[in-house]
Amino acid sequence: MVRQTRSPSSLQMVPPVPAYAPPMAVSKNYYPSLAYVGRTRYEERQRQNYFHSAILVRANFRFRDLYRADFYHAWLREADFYRACLVNANFEDAILVGANFEKANLQGANFTNANLQAANLRGVDLSKVNLTNANLDGALLD
Repeated sequence: MVRQTRSPSSLQMVPPVPAYAPPMAVSKNYYPSLAYVGRTRYEERQRQNYFHSAILVRANFRFRDLYRADFYHAWLREADFYRACLVNANFEDAILVGANFEKANLQGANFTNANLQAANLRGVDLSKVNLTNANLDGALLD
């Protein structure tokens, strides 16, 4: 199909415009402020809050409900989780250098082998958090 954009003497070939474009599949927990989410394609996952192997720099998760979120092997440098609900969240093998978890709810969270260097953990109850082999060098604790 060819459309004419000017007079018949000066024809230009213009590709046809599709009449219908399908809507993009987006989960209810889509964060448009995040610039790059690696190859996770988490919006297509049935599980909510799926950030497996995500690459997020200075991501803002302040006051978010991230119940059972999966940040396995994620790179979350300087991420802000201030007062976020991270109950039963998985941060196994995650890089969380400089992350802010101030006053976040981390009950049952898993930080096995996580790098929490210079992370802010003030006001956090760590009694029910799995910190096996976690690197807490320079982390701010109460």
